Amino acid sequence: MLFNHCKLNIQIDNPHNRDDGLLGDYCDREEFQAVRIGNFYYTLGNISPEKRSSLSAIQLVAIVNSQHLKKYGVESILEVIMKDIRQLEEDTGVEFDVHGTKRFFRGTIAYSSGDNLGSQLLGGFKEGSQAHRKYRECMALAEQIQTKFHESDFTLRTKAGYEVHCRHLAQADYFSMAYGLNRRSSLNNSKYYHVVGGLPADAMHDVLEGSRKRLLWMSLITESSPSIMGTETYAGRLEYYDLLQQSYPLNVDVLTSVFEAKWVVIGGTKHRCNAIIHSGYDDDDMPRFWKIRKIVVVAKILAAIQFVMQPLDTICFNSHFQDYEVTIPDDDQLMEIRQQKEFNCYIPKHLCRPYGCCVGAAYFCTRFDLGTNN
Repeated sequence: MLFNHCKLNIQIDNPHNRDDGLLGDYCDREEFQAVRIGNFYYTLGNISPEKRSSLSAIQLVAIVNSQHLKKYGVESILEVIMKDIRQLEEDTGVEFDVHGTKRFFRGTIAYSSGDNLGSQLLGGFKEGSQAHRKYRECMALAEQIQTKFHESDFTLRTKAGYEVHCRHLAQADYFSMAYGLNRRSSLNNSKYYHVVGGLPADAMHDVLEGSRKRLLWMSLITESSPSIMGTETYAGRLEYYDLLQQSYPLNVDVLTSVFEAKWVVIGGTKHRCNAIIHSGYDDDDMPRFWKIRKIVVVAKILAAIQFVMQPLDTICFNSHFQDYEVTIPDDDQLMEIRQQKEFNCYIPKHLCRPYGCCVGAAYFCTRFDLGTNN
């Protein structure tokens, strides 16, 4: 059926070869090849952390073919970028037209991030493992990193030492191998930024797949101190800020650092949002159950983790299901803040809706604990 279209056959029968260096169609596959490229981009540090990683906040500066990068060097790109950075670093700044209004802005480089090889390239360090000193953070030798594991055991690189090493590079090739340096980075032409201390660890390979994963595993398995995962923000941005300000024993203002956790492990017990907790009794001596809506750590004080709780109405004890029948109030504003010490039972429970129960009814299962791996 596809070949019954006359226009399609015309396209197939007539080649699209071009002589202007462009590709006509995918039939010229010998002209197609995978090309590695280098991307340079930035984001503003003024943006709040939760919005800084969005695609709209990332601004592209330059794209360069890897072959050109090898031929002309990364310095040819960095010199152009640093020319603009130096203008931003001047006391007068740079004039911008913002919605028809002229405004002056100043800025500088806070840090340069990338994978390990990319960061080594930006800093002028050797990218491979052939150097005697392979790391951009310290002067450790290969045999030292196999036996020592604390920062105090190593000699850290310094800005002054970096400049001295770069001056030695012109004297003999030996110094390049000894110091793990190829050249002085153009990024150091900044008035405020320096590659020593300004090239953080590879977030993916060193942190998420390396030390953080290991430390988190050790904390969950062997430590009794709280372990948390979530996002950090300011107290003034929380919808329950007034409630937190009234309930928390310490002073809380709009700029207080607050960590909203998705789950927390305290003393080996895992609490997560939407879990059900038994805390207190009502006037009829019926147990009161609460739904965890938020888990909050204020000012990074792990000893005082706060739980934003929504109360559930306990209707009765159902002898058939051997569970407490509860309902969730329609008013989401009925929330309180509590700590773990106020819980009658630390173990979270299931909120289940068994087959055959009334429409809208839910039951608090006291016989089965919620697994800590859920």
